[in-house]
Amino acid sequence: MACNMHDHTQPSIVHWDLRAKNILLNSNFKAKIANFSMARTVADPIMPKVDVFAFGVVLLELLSGKKALETKDKGEIVMLCKELRAVLKNEEERVDRLIKWMDPKLENCYPIDRALSLAALEIKFGWKIVVGSIVGFFGAALGSVGGVGGGGIACLDHWF
Repeated sequence: MACNMHDHTQPSIVHWDLRAKNILLNSNFKAKIANFSMARTVADPIMPKVDVFAFGVVLLELLSGKKALETKDKGEIVMLCKELRAVLKNEEERVDRLIKWMDPKLENCYPIDRALSLAALEIKFGWKIVVGSIVGFFGAALGSVGGVGGGGIACLDHWF
């Protein structure tokens, strides 16, 4: 998705506002990126990483069913990525805590070993998320539901 904007368009562009509300789904669950008001042409090699990071955050929102940033009653701001780090901190309780952290609407219909692999990537690399691994997780977790199948998300192939 984001990599297509960076690698397969001339000139390459960075969206700068990639978030759940800017990803639209058609009746076949094919995703389209919307709202290019902040998009810019790529001026240096670091710029595309903004969209890759943002896409990883969107995928974490999908996994957890939570927003990337939430404000609690007392005004405390909770960041999803920091919350996940806390969930994964204690190795003995990691599996149970990760299952509780995942969106209950997924109804445990995902391979916990893949979820733990993603967690290990987060622990090892911080938020330098390996998007292909996350996409592979969704392919394995969702099977052929909603336009997803074959071990990956079909709609990620063509965005324009």
